[in-house]
Amino acid sequence: MTGAEATSLFRLRCLWGDTYSVTFRDGVWSAYRLRGAAVLTADTTEELSALMQADISAWLSASRAVQTS
Repeated sequence: MTGAEATSLFRLRCLWGDTYSVTFRDGVWSAYRLRGAAVLTADTTEELSALMQADISAWLSASRAVQTS
């Protein structure tokens, strides 16, 4: 792991650590949602960040819909 990759991993963990477990292995960025079973993978941190944002938005919307029904 390069210094830049380590910095990116630290940054993602600081930003998303309450919601996802973020890893970087064999050139693949992964995030495992701590609530639910979502597993997200991407080639870049930018892609992974976008996937996490979309995933958590969808999850929150679904949770709200269940609560109001």
